[in-house]
Amino acid sequence: MKKIYILLIALLTINIVNAQWTVQSSGTSQILSSVFFSDANNGYVCGSGGMILKTTNAGAAWTIKTSGLTTNFNSIYFTSSTTGYAVGDSKTIIKTTDGGTSWIIQDTSTAYICNLYSVYFTNANTGYAIGYNGLILKTTNAGTTWDSIYTGTTKILRSIHFIDANNGYAVGVSGTILKTTDGGSTWSTLTSGVSYVLYGVRFTSSTTGYTVGANGGILKTTNGGTTWDSIYSGTTRTLRSIYFTDANNGYIDGYNGIILKTTNGGTTWDSIYSGATDNLMSVFFTSTSVGYVVGNSGRILKTTTGGVGISEIADNNNTISIYPNPATDNLTIDLQKLSNLQNTNLYIYNIEGQIVHQQQITQLKTELNISELAEGMYVVKVSNDENTMITKLIKN
Repeated sequence: MKKIYILLIALLTINIVNAQWTVQSSGTSQILSSVFFSDANNGYVCGSGGMILKTTNAGAAWTIKTSGLTTNFNSIYFTSSTTGYAVGDSKTIIKTTDGGTSWIIQDTSTAYICNLYSVYFTNANTGYAIGYNGLILKTTNAGTTWDSIYTGTTKILRSIHFIDANNGYAVGVSGTILKTTDGGSTWSTLTSGVSYVLYGVRFTSSTTGYTVGANGGILKTTNGGTTWDSIYSGTTRTLRSIYFTDANNGYIDGYNGIILKTTNGGTTWDSIYSGATDNLMSVFFTSTSVGYVVGNSGRILKTTTGGVGISEIADNNNTISIYPNPATDNLTIDLQKLSNLQNTNLYIYNIEGQIVHQQQITQLKTELNISELAEGMYVVKVSNDENTMITKLIKN
């Protein structure tokens, strides 16, 4: 009975992983670039073709709001339940003061024409928008006027985040990381140690922060950006945005439907089954358990359980050993502690719960070639008449 119970736990856990993110009906097939909630019920999404969406019931229904433009919007931010901003191509900034019912184009005439990719406000009046050629625009009057700030770089900036009114960070192409300590008046260039595009940045304290980007890149700092360490993500897919609900629990989304979760402050990241194959562009949580992800083809996903990572398919029995882990081409299954190999079978599951490899095991050590498996996380199960053993595999 114990053997059957362990097997059922394994299979049920795989099914739970599959059910953590549910599809919300967006009513559009446009690319959705950014999601923001002003409270638990009221949320907004912006996207291509001037798309603005709003929900008043925590994502149960979404309505299209008229922006009056066909501009591609890349980022959205609300400073209150009624006041919000969206930024996009051709230095476009629009503002609403009635919860998204109507939108007014803001004056950005002092800036050269460029695309804006991210907007962030530190209070009701002070906000920032960033984009091409190192451009940072700043307003101190709730968007009535925007002034250009010299950053010392011509790199495209993709994401901006402030810890408080004075301390903020912006990231972009070629591993660019900028920092301000005086409310955006001046910016210094930090050494990231990477050359790929950084798409998202988030800080959980005055010293601890993260940035994500191309090639599955995750960087972490614990000293306010002075140095950055690369964190293993388990993927080479492009990662687009990052959000933390507290110091330990964070989420990343990216291309081909990938969602990653950490529960230990970014030390390790586990893949969560999203059910999507679209490129996911933005993630936002309204609580520790309720979160939203948006992306291409009008994709909106919601979780009410905080998502479940594949690491939560725990090692039920340490008899099984696999190495190297992570693995690239070859994998060794070591069952030295197993006393009986009769009717022993090996199964490898992907994060959708599908069997991608199975074979009979006749030796205590079995060599496998896994080069044809896609990169990502898998569950390895070995079972016979006496034992069922499960562990996690990361394929590079």
